Amino acid sequence: KWGAGPPHPPPADEMSDVKARLSKELGEQGKGSAEITNANPLRRGGRQGNNMVGPSEAGLIDELGIKETENVGEVIRKRFTLALGGSAVLALLAFVPTQTHQLPKEPANVYIAPVIRSKILLDDIQDTIERGRWKQMLQLVRQILDRPNYLKKNVALAAQALPSDEDWKRADGLGRELVENIRALDYQEFFQTEEPNADQAAFLEQGVQQCLDKIEDFLNMMPRSEYVKADEEAQRTRSAVARDTLTYT
Repeated sequence: KWGAGPPHPPPADEMSDVKARLSKELGEQGKGSAEITNANPLRRGGRQGNNMVGPSEAGLIDELGIKETENVGEVIRKRFTLALGGSAVLALLAFVPTQTHQLPKEPANVYIAPVIRSKILLDDIQDTIERGRWKQMLQLVRQILDRPNYLKKNVALAAQALPSDEDWKRADGLGRELVENIRALDYQEFFQTEEPNADQAAFLEQGVQQCLDKIEDFLNMMPRSEYVKADEEAQRTRSAVARDTLTYT
């Protein structure tokens, strides 16, 4: 157990307001933007050419009110605008608190250690992209988000451990941006492909660097004494991040 249950969602009226602003912002950003992939009409749950709109894209279409006539590339562009934190709207969402500020049960170092292990994994992900080891890359992404590091839960708890409300809000928002950025590295989910092409690989490489920058910023917000103890634990449990289990050729 990591100490706290799942966060409570923000009030419905607050999220409705954010969603409205989100739809408006994305609509403005879409004007005149280049497409990521060749244009194809959207078909929910169907296939057109080599592009398929899966359930995740269909959910985004429903959520943001995207028209049926928009193309797959534009849907992907909008989704990645959110995932990479490139819009002011994502920053706005980051500062909508998901829960109230309360100190967790365990010391901060307990929650910081998995974040440090996740940073080690991001370094490995960068290496797998350069080597084109895509299956191993997915394995590492999922070890950050799920077992053994459960990044979403642990960045939230590490942020909660900060004493002031102001620092908590900043760290909580940054932590949620970081998690969304790392989710965008799952190319099977976002690109609906078994192996990225050259353009997609370039996106992933850029995405990893942004994740590394954000996780460094997050760790710099942690109390130094707690960080030192967490780093000792992270180094002691390096096998948990599977660095030594990967064989590169």
